Amino acid sequence: MKKIRKGDLVVLITGLAGQVGPLLTGLFTVFPVTGSVMPAFTLANAGPDAMVVLLRGYLSGLFGLGACFVALAPLIPVMSWWALIPAAIACVIGSLAFSALIQRNRAEPAVPNAVD
Repeated sequence: MKKIRKGDLVVLITGLAGQVGPLLTGLFTVFPVTGSVMPAFTLANAGPDAMVVLLRGYLSGLFGLGACFVALAPLIPVMSWWALIPAAIACVIGSLAFSALIQRNRAEPAVPNAVD
């Protein structure tokens, strides 16, 4: 069985751009590439506990990033770049609020066996 490399994933997603369009291609490229690189380096440099913290934050951050893509992509053709700045700021504030809500409602500590 052939091992799939990170570069192959990007080439595959980019190759599908004609069928799914540039919006979905950009959206799909971000998640698997960063989702495979960041945990590997965090595990190697900081250990498994840090990787768990990273993945929990990464997962909640993906919702905010996806919301920004979905909200801003349709506005780009119809608005000027300067008009998009307040919309982007609103997306960032919304994603931070969502992450804070998730963090506040979590019952267990961020790091397994951590003492608060």
